[in-house]
Amino acid sequence: MTRPYRRHPYRDVAYLLNTRPGPLHHRPLAFAHRGADPRRENTMGAFRRAVELGYRYLEVDVRTCADGTLVVFHDEELDRTTTGSGPVSEKTWEELAGLRVGAEDELAEPMVRFEELLSAFEDVHLNVDLKDAAAVGEFVRLIEKHQAHDRVLAASFNDARRHHVQSRLTRPIATSGASPRSTVSRSRSPRAGFAS
Repeated sequence: MTRPYRRHPYRDVAYLLNTRPGPLHHRPLAFAHRGADPRRENTMGAFRRAVELGYRYLEVDVRTCADGTLVVFHDEELDRTTTGSGPVSEKTWEELAGLRVGAEDELAEPMVRFEELLSAFEDVHLNVDLKDAAAVGEFVRLIEKHQAHDRVLAASFNDARRHHVQSRLTRPIATSGASPRSTVSRSRSPRAGFAS
């Protein structure tokens, strides 16, 4: 049996493949942050490359655009990494779909809808940072539609946002940042969530 790399016992968390028997049991997990390609962050090209390199955990950011579509994008404004400008929240998906993402001299990748990413890699786990409150409803709808409860972790610096996600799902998902008190109180609920 592989010796754990840490002292504390593991909880069986479906999202974390190292908590169950298998090749990753008791091993550290590698996450590809925004696809691990700063020249084309949060794009399908970056995510495909990360998966080709063997990553099975992708950290992504999502924002809601004006028509309610959930897009994979970190910044509130488009200016730093796209051919567009202004807030993501003020553009429709139709407008965003025509933009290109990348570094100054390599703006070649299209933006990505979260549903497209969720569907593209069914064996990949997603650590999803919900960047705005409006993202909650569409995120929950997509998790339910794709039955992706064991493949996603809802992350946010906003505790209420994560709790709102859990309260709207039919099955719990992993979340980040829960305090010990909230973990205990949720563990008594039939729709209990768990922190990672």
